[in-house]
Amino acid sequence: MREISKQHHELKIAWFQDQISKLPHGYFGTWRGVPVVYVTSDPGNPKISWRSKRRHLTGTKKGREYADKIGSYIELRAQLEQLTRQWNATYVQKPRKIAFPLHKSRPDPLTREFYEHAVPNSNPMEPDKTIEYNGHLFRSKNEVIAAQVVESLGYSYKTEVEINLRNSNRLFPDNSFYVPEVDKVIVLEVDGSIESPSYVSKSYRSTAKMVISGMVEGKDFVVIRLKDGYDIDPVQIRHMILSAIDAAAGDIIIN
Repeated sequence: MREISKQHHELKIAWFQDQISKLPHGYFGTWRGVPVVYVTSDPGNPKISWRSKRRHLTGTKKGREYADKIGSYIELRAQLEQLTRQWNATYVQKPRKIAFPLHKSRPDPLTREFYEHAVPNSNPMEPDKTIEYNGHLFRSKNEVIAAQVVESLGYSYKTEVEINLRNSNRLFPDNSFYVPEVDKVIVLEVDGSIESPSYVSKSYRSTAKMVISGMVEGKDFVVIRLKDGYDIDPVQIRHMILSAIDAAAGDIIIN
């Protein structure tokens, strides 16, 4: 199975470092038999440090607020440590320092703000022609498999959001997912019956609409074209997604 590229690995490390820097640091423990959260630093309170740490009961409002943030910090730190171990086992040099927000040579057609406000399942569906999986609705098992590949890479996604393209064109792609380390939304389409003339015509019309609107295939969107409904290959989908992320990374300006 294809591993992530060096630049992608570097960007993931930088993104986790950036997210961790924005969170309070600390750990969980007990005090007189009661669960507590210890805060050893907080970007919003410079008075807190390891030597001047704060202790909050997790049952209090303040404790719950810190517990959520410290929990996120611990989870992100574990993932960063794993990425760093993998980097050190693979490369001699240290990863470059990459600052967020990222600077790009080309504006993205779909922004993070678009993704955050996009409404899933905006394209009307007939209830008997949908499959529910993990809180999402799909038209086919192949779309579910593609979504599972996106999940395995750790990305959130939305199904059939409305995208308004140039020239008043609209699309409802099968899957739109957000890649935080490159700050980019990538569209994923699964076209599952290319042998059918009517289907292939519909497929290429959708692709043409995206290209005409300025989107680049293999970077802004990925199309999985299947000979028939039994031709899907999750490894190929993973490879195509990672290739698109690598292409998107090429737009990032790193000083």
